[in-house]
Amino acid sequence: MLLAEWGDHLNRLNQALAAADSQALRIHAHTLKSLLAMFHAELARRQAMALENAAMVEGRVDWPACQRLYGELADEMERIHPLLKQFVDTRVIP
Repeated sequence: MLLAEWGDHLNRLNQALAAADSQALRIHAHTLKSLLAMFHAELARRQAMALENAAMVEGRVDWPACQRLYGELADEMERIHPLLKQFVDTRVIP
């Protein structure tokens, strides 16, 4: 399910950032963090958690920092996508 909705998760985060919607950003980052944890994608999980935490302070969110965190998360997710796909397809940890 994570792989099938991969782009949707990133799009939701991107839309929340574009709208400066801290609540949506927190919710979507939290969801993604939990999904990544199931696959032990630790760096991406920590990046999603950092994004979630950055959006916690209602009215005082550092949006440029959130954009940077999102970029780092998106880069890491691009890196791990083939690894997770291989695992799902073969059930063998690379």
